[in-house]
Amino acid sequence: MSAWERDLLDTWEGAASEPPVRRALALLRIVASGCTEDELGSLTASQRDALLLEFRRDFLGDEVGCCADCPACGELVEFSVAVSDLLAVCSVEQKGLPPLRLGDVEVWSRLPTCRDLAECVDLPPEQRERALLRACIERVERRGQSVPVARLSLRVRRGVASWLEQSDAASLTDVRFSCPRCGVGTTVPFDVTSFLFSELADWARQLLFDVHDLARAYGWTEAEILALPPRRRERYLEFVQA
Repeated sequence: MSAWERDLLDTWEGAASEPPVRRALALLRIVASGCTEDELGSLTASQRDALLLEFRRDFLGDEVGCCADCPACGELVEFSVAVSDLLAVCSVEQKGLPPLRLGDVEVWSRLPTCRDLAECVDLPPEQRERALLRACIERVERRGQSVPVARLSLRVRRGVASWLEQSDAASLTDVRFSCPRCGVGTTVPFDVTSFLFSELADWARQLLFDVHDLARAYGWTEAEILALPPRRRERYLEFVQA
């Protein structure tokens, strides 16, 4: 097992109790090891998801198996999507956005970053929204006069929050399927971090089962087993299970 796979196993175990935004950053420290902590923190949500999807394709393959209930008839539908298709609709956007006009208010803002999201995740929902807006709003004017962010009305705050959410490549996290029973087509959200972490949990459990089998058969330590190249470890497992 390579060093990054051991790191991946440790990350899966250590980040299991963390909220998704921090799990994503923990995974990025491995899959984007060439980036500095500041560069990772500066990624937008869609840039983060694109890196995680590229890792998923390289590590577990391009096809992703999914299931969802049909909203029309209740049928549990199993379907697959291709990581390459999800990546094809992802554009690497700039964090700067065109100004947003809401009535007589004009707002200049940038997209929230991984650092922004991680710093706000423990706050109650209303405080979280305010903190994100303080981080992302760069300038506000009403009829040419500067307006403090703290004095924005609830209508303007919600308008900016919706604008930021829509601007960050929402299509990247949507997948579509058709129900074979009733034929209804449905679009459902696809949470990249949660789905990938679930798959990694399956991978980690299988790896630990393999370690258990080999340790019981040969008396090797976990470190000795994990140091074996994956192909050789598979051959030993074949001998044990024969």
